[in-house]
Amino acid sequence: MIGAFLGKAVVYFLNQSSVITGFGANGFDAGSAVFISLAGALVVEIILTAVFILTILVVTKDEKIKPNHGLIIGFALTAVHILGIPLTGTSVNPARSLAPAVFQGAAALNQVWVFIVGPFIGAAIAVGLYKLFYNEGASTEAVKREVVTEEERI
Repeated sequence: MIGAFLGKAVVYFLNQSSVITGFGANGFDAGSAVFISLAGALVVEIILTAVFILTILVVTKDEKIKPNHGLIIGFALTAVHILGIPLTGTSVNPARSLAPAVFQGAAALNQVWVFIVGPFIGAAIAVGLYKLFYNEGASTEAVKREVVTEEERI
């Protein structure tokens, strides 16, 4: 959070005119380039965050692709932003949204809750999907049962 605020403060003081053009704040309705609705913005943030977090969880699980983790995660974040910037400005990170909203003012502050709640819901969905499809405990138990069954045969 501190880093987000410091970064936004530097941009603010270097370019005072950016306050007029949106200042990087996320938004919906009039705060969106395509006038996406509140519900649409919330769904976009949930889905994009879930995709991004699920990518991180799956990629970092596989040791064989360890040298490429950063590259794959970077590509996923790029794809998420390419899709989301025209719609909401793309958050997928509450700290990234809160600091610009504070500097932007009342309109952005009234909408920032969507860009805090949406990523939390999206992250929770990603963790749930990860546990559902990559549950190591279940596969370990299955292997143990196979070993016991094989030993009993001998």
